[in-house]
Amino acid sequence: MKKKVKIALIICAALAVTSAAAWAVARPPAVECLVLESSVLENAFSEIGEVIPEAEMDIYTKTGGKLLDVRIAEGSAVQKGDLLFAFDSTGRTLELDTQKKAFESERAGAQTRLDQALMEEKRQHEELESAKSIHESGGLSDQQLNNQQISYDKAVKDRELVSTQIKYLESQIQAVGSEIDTRSRENQSETEVFADRPGIIRDLTVKEGHVIPPGGKLCSLYQPNQLRVDCYILVENTEGVKTGDEVDVTLRLRDEDKKFKGTIGNIVHGAVDRVSKVGLTEKRIKIEIKVDEGGWEDVGPYWPVEVRFVTARSSGCLIAPKTALFEDAEGVFKVWAVQDGKLVAVEVEKGIQTPSQTEIRGDLEPGDVIVKNTRTMNVTPGKSVRVII
Repeated sequence: MKKKVKIALIICAALAVTSAAAWAVARPPAVECLVLESSVLENAFSEIGEVIPEAEMDIYTKTGGKLLDVRIAEGSAVQKGDLLFAFDSTGRTLELDTQKKAFESERAGAQTRLDQALMEEKRQHEELESAKSIHESGGLSDQQLNNQQISYDKAVKDRELVSTQIKYLESQIQAVGSEIDTRSRENQSETEVFADRPGIIRDLTVKEGHVIPPGGKLCSLYQPNQLRVDCYILVENTEGVKTGDEVDVTLRLRDEDKKFKGTIGNIVHGAVDRVSKVGLTEKRIKIEIKVDEGGWEDVGPYWPVEVRFVTARSSGCLIAPKTALFEDAEGVFKVWAVQDGKLVAVEVEKGIQTPSQTEIRGDLEPGDVIVKNTRTMNVTPGKSVRVII
C-alpha cells in the first residue's frame, strides 16, 4: 500500500512540473511600458552670462593733486551732490612753477646760442660773398668756393635748429603758465569732486594721500536699476533664439538660488571668438538680456549668472523616449502600442526633440500604453505581451 502511495505522489509531482513548464512557455513575455500623458516639452540650453551695468560712468579729477579726503568706499550708495573726494592742488602748482622756471632757463640758454648762430651765419655769408668775387677774378678755385658755400649752409641750418628749439620752449612755457594761471583762479569747489547723479560706487582704487595727475580716474559710478546680462551662445544654438523671447536667469548663491525672468533685448549677429573652459576657441554670438524684477537691483555688476534659453516649446503634447520609436523599411517612424494585451505598430510624427525625448503625434491619446524600448526586444504585430509599468 505504501508503495502505491509513493508512486502516486511521484506521478503528481511530475504532472505539476510539466504543467508549470507548459504554463511558463505559454505565458506572454513581460515588456516594460509607459502610459502616455499630456505634458510640456521644451528644447532648451543654458549658458553662463555676466551682469553688465548699462549706465556706468568713470569719475575723473580735473585738477589732480594730493587726495586729502575720500568720503566713499567700494559699493557705497551716493546721491546727486554728495562730496566724493577733496584735493590739495598746491603741490601740483609748485611742480608746475618749477617746470616753468626750468623751461625759462633753457629758453635763456637757447637765446644765447641763437645770438651766436646769427653772428656765425652773418660771418659765413660775408665770407661767401667775398669768395664769389675772388672766384670771378680767378683767384679762387671751384672747390674752394664750394667749401665756403657748405660752411655757409651749415651756419644757416644751425641757426634754424636753435630757432625751432626756442619756439618749442616758448610753447611749453606758455602751456605751463596757462595752467598755473588757471589754478590761481580756482576756488575750493574746483578741488572737490561731487557726484552728478545717484548711483553705486565701483572700482575705487585711490586712497587718501595718493597724488593723482590732472584727468586721473578716481572710481566708477553705476545705476543699480540699469543692469543687463550679456551672454555668448554658440552659433549653432542661435536657431530659435529671437529678440523679445523670455529667458530664465539664475543667480547661484551658497544658501539659495535666486531666479529672475529676463527678455532678450538685442542680438549682436557678428560672431566673436571666445575661449571655452577647456581652452577651445569657439565662435559665439552676443545676446543682451533685460531683467526687470524685484530684487534684481541687489545683484552686483559683473556677477556670473546662468541663463536658460528655450528655443521651442510644446504644451499638451505626448512625449516618448527616443528608444520607443523605430523606423520601418519605408522610413516611417512608429511606436509599439499595447492594445488588449497585444502589440500594435502605430505610425507617429516627430515634434520637438531633446537629447532623450521626442514629442509624438499620431493616432494616440493620453492613457495609451506604449513600449518603452523597442531596441531590446524581438516583436511582431499582434504578439501578446504582459505590461510592466
